Amino acid sequence: MKKSRIYRKKACGVYLSIVRRKKKSLRLLRPKIRKLLNFLKRDIRIIKEFWKASYLLNEQEKHQ
Repeated sequence: MKKSRIYRKKACGVYLSIVRRKKKSLRLLRPKIRKLLNFLKRDIRIIKEFWKASYLLNEQEKHQ
């Protein structure tokens, strides 16, 4: 199974761009928070797919 992307580095950059600002306006904050949540959602979906694939592989090995 091919390893897919994990958005840890991009998410870290977005997070740091939020934290380093002195004035955190909602207009600039909301899109960055949305990006972080999308990175998280995507990563969780990828992890679930890996888990499901490994579970199916283990089940096939048991039956052989």
